[in-house]
Amino acid sequence: FLTDEGHAIVPKLRNFLNELDRINELESRLTEALSIDRVIITPTEGTLMVKKLGFAAAKLLQELLEPDSVVAISGGSTMAAVAEEMPILPFNPTVVPARGGVGEVVEYQANVIASVLAERWHGSYKMLHLPDGLSKDSLDMLVTLEPQIKEISELIHRTDILVFGIGQALHMADVRHIPEDVRRQLVDGDAVGEALGQYCSMDGSIVYATNNIGLSLRDIVNIPHVVAVAGGFDKAGAIISVMRSCKKGILIIDDQAAEGMRQLLNIPAL
Repeated sequence: FLTDEGHAIVPKLRNFLNELDRINELESRLTEALSIDRVIITPTEGTLMVKKLGFAAAKLLQELLEPDSVVAISGGSTMAAVAEEMPILPFNPTVVPARGGVGEVVEYQANVIASVLAERWHGSYKMLHLPDGLSKDSLDMLVTLEPQIKEISELIHRTDILVFGIGQALHMADVRHIPEDVRRQLVDGDAVGEALGQYCSMDGSIVYATNNIGLSLRDIVNIPHVVAVAGGFDKAGAIISVMRSCKKGILIIDDQAAEGMRQLLNIPAL
């Protein structure tokens, strides 16, 4: 028995459930195509896209986090949104930056984001006071001369949960002020995506890697929980390239990124 109001609601509810089924199916197909653990798709909703991605990632982290975990997080606007959307919870983890600093916006630096998350979780944090992309000789010297840097590096490599964003290769090369010869190497190698200082081609091969004592995509195999977060139709190729390199983890994207990935991966429309 349906009231008049019920008769009005049922068609709308049917459309909603059909859309939910479509999203669930696309999540499954993308998970299979990328050979990773799981894909979560959020609604785009215009200017709220980054906020929605941050909320979805914050919700997932609450499920993964255990007391006294070591959590590593990268920098960027999406990671800042994850920290902003995190409720106050007594998990008492240690939060560390996954890499050294990149870019010039302070609130998007991994050190700052790690401190915000640690405060929300009633935990502690460690800062890595190094820019990303120093020469290998400089890094070796700093680790040798500064025991604190060596201690933080060892802690980062004990990470239980890694959360990171994904960027477009050439845009991130500009942010890092990479030399022109390296930029040509990225172009010649068809690099499309970047994460944790690694520049990847569409098949997941690493074309170029910046020097850092933090985590890289090669370390992911040893990390129990890996969460990648990115959105936007124009990032579809970048996301595919990085996740093919990862070969594991949970990917959180918006529906526009999902549609772009569907097209690039030749998944039939649902």
